[in-house]
Amino acid sequence: MSRRRKLSPPPFKTKTRTSSFLNKIEELEIDNLSSNGRGVARLNGKVVFISGALPREIVKARITRVKKDFMEADLIQVLQSNPHRIDPPCSRFGRCGGCQMQHLAYPQQLEFKKQRVIEAFARQGGIVLGGLEIIASEPFAYRNRVRFHRKKNSSMLGFRQAGSHEIELIDQCPVLVPSINQWLESTHSLPNSESIPVFSEGSDGASCHSDDDVFSITLNGKKVFLSNQVFFQSNLSLLPKLIDHVLDQTIPGLVMDLFAGIGLFSVFLQDQCQKVIAVEMNESCQKIADKHLGHNVERYYAPVEEWIKQNQTTVLDTVIIDPPREGVDADALESIKRLNCKRLIYVSCNPITQARDLKILKETFKINTATLFDMFPQTHHIETVVTMDKK
Repeated sequence: MSRRRKLSPPPFKTKTRTSSFLNKIEELEIDNLSSNGRGVARLNGKVVFISGALPREIVKARITRVKKDFMEADLIQVLQSNPHRIDPPCSRFGRCGGCQMQHLAYPQQLEFKKQRVIEAFARQGGIVLGGLEIIASEPFAYRNRVRFHRKKNSSMLGFRQAGSHEIELIDQCPVLVPSINQWLESTHSLPNSESIPVFSEGSDGASCHSDDDVFSITLNGKKVFLSNQVFFQSNLSLLPKLIDHVLDQTIPGLVMDLFAGIGLFSVFLQDQCQKVIAVEMNESCQKIADKHLGHNVERYYAPVEEWIKQNQTTVLDTVIIDPPREGVDADALESIKRLNCKRLIYVSCNPITQARDLKILKETFKINTATLFDMFPQTHHIETVVTMDKK
């Protein structure tokens, strides 16, 4: 009878514990930029995100966070720099959370944003974009709307630090219009609030609004009412071009303006269209819209998701949708697909959710053009306007 030989267990294979990288300084090669403008490298098979690093750079970075699928690191030193790296004009860049891209020359910021949209549309929507146009802004001194935060037990103001609730105190900011910086220098009596919104409509600090009152500005020759309680674009110098583009893409006649807000597009559409149907649920927006929308704008105050399901019979020339960053509800997208309209214009500040929604809409609409508007220089944000026609 043969004796069965006892097999030895396989040799134990050791694995590198990723947690052992925490707080270590590593030399990393940056491959590209993430969608939020951070440098992307790889270490031990994991993606590492490094704020302030650029593609084609070799850097030293300290690992500050280790998760299952990725790591995060703080930039310590650039050993080999990208040829388009520049010195940030703001001494608080890297601590303040307002900007992410002051270290990259502006033309390359625009190229990054174009590529970001192209990749998001391909990955999230299966959409191949060609001939993508981007409309540039003034790279600095463009922001006319801002929200300051007050440091606890202090009268001084600032912005939240990157990845933190701590306040980075400021006395000047290079992306703000000069009038807000002037207001910041001269303001001694501030509202008793931890969060203070400021909107500038002019060239000096006296033109700044820091309360909740309704006021008006002149935009493309029109009086537009707004307040700090409602959303409004932060780049008044580029906003007229965005409005003109949407109007140029609109087939006049009967137009539906979904997620209308204060009715910004409707203000201008009402002069060139037979009728505009504006749908918005925010009560503060409703009250302001009543001040500048005329008799040929039908205003409906309801959630778009609910309203549009009940209003499918109207024959429309153009539908404009300008949803919040999270995009459009899936049920609402199905209702939009069923609308009897010739053209759809989708305005978005988030290419990821926009591409996700367009993946559904392209079943019944064909994409004609996509145009980018750099409303937020020095940040990773971008505004995208997509025009589609019914198939």
